[in-house]
Amino acid sequence: MNQEKGRGDAILVVDDEPQLLRLLTRVLERTGSLVYSAANAEQAMAVFNDRHREIGLAVLDVNIPPSGVGALLESMLELRENLPVIMTSGDALSSELSDRLRACRGIFLRKPFSPKAVLRAIQQVLGEEGE
Repeated sequence: MNQEKGRGDAILVVDDEPQLLRLLTRVLERTGSLVYSAANAEQAMAVFNDRHREIGLAVLDVNIPPSGVGALLESMLELRENLPVIMTSGDALSSELSDRLRACRGIFLRKPFSPKAVLRAIQQVLGEEGE
């Protein structure tokens, strides 16, 4: 994956389902990406605070402990206003989250999804469809 244009090349993946977190991490590492993973919002924010300059994309489960993705997303966007974001969930997004995701030009990926769907979503959110 092309990671130029002044952004980091690492990916932060946040999901409280251990099997899905491992699967996403493996799939993304196979593309040559450096992947940081977290099982909850607190772990994710700790990683992001330390590594926000090198993280060029966040893949965030909507229903992460302790209270969902909303506060985490806002905190991340305060540090990196134009951070590319993919949100995942088995449920539909609330109108508030849907509006927030649209405002940051992110993508929603409905669970269950295939590894190919994740890779396509990443290319789309990073603007690499034609590359």
